[in-house]
Amino acid sequence: MINKKLIGAAFALSLGFTGAAHAFSVDTGFGTINNVGGFDWAPGSALGVGSLPLPLVTSGNETHFTVYSQASLSSYLDTGNGTISDSNL
Repeated sequence: MINKKLIGAAFALSLGFTGAAHAFSVDTGFGTINNVGGFDWAPGSALGVGSLPLPLVTSGNETHFTVYSQASLSSYLDTGNGTISDSNL
């Protein structure tokens, strides 16, 4: 079962920070990781719905499409921007 605290923390941090990072603890379900300042996301994949075929754009017209993306959590970052490894990721 996925830990609801970890999902909530991942969502909150995915929104980004505009100020200084504050350390927090993450309960992974396998143990607690302290002094976490952020998440380090591994590259994922993306899908552009409605982006192909490439439309002919004339002056003044805009083309809109939707992009869905995903990534996986590779490690945690401490408050000094060092990496905190977790073998349970």
